[in-house]
Amino acid sequence: ALCERPPFSHQSNRELRNRFLDDRIAEANAGARIAGFSNVVQRLRATVDQHPGDWHLREQLARLLQTGRADAADLAAVKAVADHAGMARLMGQSHEGFGASLFGLDVFEDLQKPDMNSAYLGQGGLGLPDRDYYLSDGFAKQREAYRGHIIRMLGLLGDSAEAAARSADTVIQMETELAKDSKSRVELRDPNANYHKLTLAELHTLTPHLDWPVYFKELGLSRMKSVIVGQTNFFHRLDRMVQERPLADFQ
Repeated sequence: ALCERPPFSHQSNRELRNRFLDDRIAEANAGARIAGFSNVVQRLRATVDQHPGDWHLREQLARLLQTGRADAADLAAVKAVADHAGMARLMGQSHEGFGASLFGLDVFEDLQKPDMNSAYLGQGGLGLPDRDYYLSDGFAKQREAYRGHIIRMLGLLGDSAEAAARSADTVIQMETELAKDSKSRVELRDPNANYHKLTLAELHTLTPHLDWPVYFKELGLSRMKSVIVGQTNFFHRLDRMVQERPLADFQ
């Protein structure tokens, strides 16, 4: 008797899944603040209904519903940033998510002093695989496809076609600027050329317009005395962009 289980029913299992999805859709529509989000959900749900046996598609819908409200809160936080200190604060708070979009930060063993761990700052900010996709004529088609992808994503968030195109151009321009001072994959293989241990004062000298104290405080690294910068030219370029470009471009 202890091993007895209720008979398995594909019909009841499907009904439970559909009920779960219906509940998540109701929650998303009630709580999402992203313009057009509910439309995306309903379109995907319509596709699910057309392919009732595709459980992978149902899982995609479930993940979308689970993350939709969090994504809306993330976008609201980005729009609320009023100055560079606020941008640094938000990046620190969201380091494990979208906050790592401009550069990378990891903590692991110091390559020149392996008995201790150190924080490493590295180049980032590129939506395409590497710098060559922005700088080589051979990747022109990929760049145009990427631009189209950005436009479509912004359109799903409620931007007009014209606004989405302008924002996509800004994104491509900014990422191209970063790519110009990013190292190639071959250059990144040299551990010595990508190791520059700086005190926090030296980091400020390299990047005076990046609010590192605020950023590190949000990460719980306020007591840190030094940091290893992998690509100093990249961070110098990023600092110049922060100085010269309006905050809205980063948002």
